[in-house]
Amino acid sequence: MRKLVLCGGGAFAGFLFEHELIDELKIKFYPLLFGRGIKLFGNSTKAVDLALLDSKVYKNGAMLLRYQLNYRMQKQREATV
Repeated sequence: MRKLVLCGGGAFAGFLFEHELIDELKIKFYPLLFGRGIKLFGNSTKAVDLALLDSKVYKNGAMLLRYQLNYRMQKQREATV
């Protein structure tokens, strides 16, 4: 297994997400709002369960959140609906 680190988001991240090729997600959250920007996963509308693995809050209010993606749980939920 090889590791790939993708900084940013957009169409390529959406492709990886749609094909269930992302197993861990690290989100850096900054307390700043923009009126527009690049979507994290492009035009993907896929739903997936996230499990918080770790978090860190910095003095400036920024946060680093690390999640495990669980595609199987979402598929099981969709099968029962």
